Amino acid sequence: MYEHLGSPLAALRKSCQLSQAEVAELLTQMGIPVTNRAISHWEQERAQPSSTQFLGLCAVYRVRDVLSVFGEYRLPLRDFELNREGRAKVEEFADILVASGRFRVQANVVPFVQRSMPVYDLPASAGTGVFLDSSEYEMVSVGSEVPINANFGVRVSGDSMEPSYHDQQVVWVQQQPTLMDGEIGIFVLNGQAYIKQWQSSSKGTSLISLNPAYSPIPIHKSDELRTFGKVLS
Repeated sequence: MYEHLGSPLAALRKSCQLSQAEVAELLTQMGIPVTNRAISHWEQERAQPSSTQFLGLCAVYRVRDVLSVFGEYRLPLRDFELNREGRAKVEEFADILVASGRFRVQANVVPFVQRSMPVYDLPASAGTGVFLDSSEYEMVSVGSEVPINANFGVRVSGDSMEPSYHDQQVVWVQQQPTLMDGEIGIFVLNGQAYIKQWQSSSKGTSLISLNPAYSPIPIHKSDELRTFGKVLS
């Protein structure tokens, strides 16, 4: 394993805007069960991930070229047993092995872990609104084009979110109960499902269409509103 992983792992996690607990959950969902304490220990270099855990982290952080991110791997030279001449001999032998081509690392690219995601056949309406609560969905295989923190996909219907989102486009959603002002989300308002922009101000709360041809949908205290999550793409 690489000698110093802590700082690069911490920097990658922060660049992905993920907490240690979220990383642990994503790894667990990938079949690599870990705790957020383990993530903390790795970043503090109090412990090192196994090879499987390391590959999982690379998938979570979308690391394609391990060499460029973590640097060149060097075997420890056990300084306590070798003098300067002995270390030089080890380096010389290592160069011979590399030059032979038989022991060279052939690829530094870590393939993205294949995932299966649910895509709901019943579309979230970008116009008139339809029910999203449905057990009718298909599982599709996705790759690195889908954000790692996405939980499901929804097929848009209508043109109210043009020009950003188009009719029949699949959007990927991170499941969460609340959104920040200005974020795009999947909502169910009084039994009707929408992909809309969340707008909250002193004047009130509304679901906004990006297409100016559609009027905002105001939310009243008597309305039943459920937030399914934030649209990531």
